Amino acid sequence: MQERPVFDNLSVRDNLLLMLPADALKTYRPYFEAFPVLEKRLGQNAGTLSGGERKILSFVRAMAENGSVTLLDEPSEGVQPENIEKMKHLILERKAKGDGFVVVEQHLHLAEAIADVFLLMDQGQQILQGPASEVGRDTILQHLEV
Repeated sequence: MQERPVFDNLSVRDNLLLMLPADALKTYRPYFEAFPVLEKRLGQNAGTLSGGERKILSFVRAMAENGSVTLLDEPSEGVQPENIEKMKHLILERKAKGDGFVVVEQHLHLAEAIADVFLLMDQGQQILQGPASEVGRDTILQHLEV
């Protein structure tokens, strides 16, 4: 079962401002530009968002922390393709600044676009590891079809 790191009984605003001062909402400006639905729904309970919108909320909250390493667990799950593209660009912007990511992802196009290293697992066992420049799509697909 997948955990949802969104507090359904809190508003979108409260989810974004957990452990932050109220004026910290301004740090979310670039994310509101990418995902305007979040800004429009700041007063709405997060539990009333669609599954994809909850994933975006979780993604934005993690990205805005600006840690040197960010862990993302299937950020694209249930998210519309145009929003996956926005996620990709935001991740690549942070990577260009030197930040690192550990991303668990099943969406191969997103993984290919952001990965430096692939680690494929099947039922908790590593089945493939290597630099993204050396691990081609065909190799990944071959291991996924087994």
